[in-house]
Amino acid sequence: DGAVVRAAVEKIRREIPGVTLRTTAIVGFPGETEAQFAELCEFVKETGFDRFGAFTYSPEEGTPAAEFPDQIDEQVKQDRYDTLMAVQLEVSEKKMQEKIGDVIEVLCEGYDPDEDSYYGRTYADSPDIDGKIWFTAEKHIKTGDFADVRVVDAYDGELVGVLEEEYNDDCE
Repeated sequence: DGAVVRAAVEKIRREIPGVTLRTTAIVGFPGETEAQFAELCEFVKETGFDRFGAFTYSPEEGTPAAEFPDQIDEQVKQDRYDTLMAVQLEVSEKKMQEKIGDVIEVLCEGYDPDEDSYYGRTYADSPDIDGKIWFTAEKHIKTGDFADVRVVDAYDGELVGVLEEEYNDDCE
């Protein structure tokens, strides 16, 4: 139940500093009540998953759930999805703001000349799913190299930083 999961999340975070927790939820499963959905939203808010995704239930031919009573209307499923992802957006934005000032190890994935910035990801970021960290560096960083980057800003699900060895207070 929810209490067991909450306790497990708390224990993991306490015993593994820097751990990233990610999960996915389904909304609109047959029989899902407004109260259950509200509980899910509260759980996501309280737990503060670092990465969270959701999708709406869709019946698959030949599965038992496709024949369950109390199928949820498509618009209700979409509204619940939108609500849940708005809850997670608040969680994500808060977590990203908390990273400002941190120095994090980034795997450089390339350079964008239009942005005049390198970009990459941290150990917590899944390729092609999570946002990137964009960072500036005067020295050349090769794709595939790791770089220590000081986070100076966060917006639209992505972080912005400066190569740590080149960072000074004027960089912000």
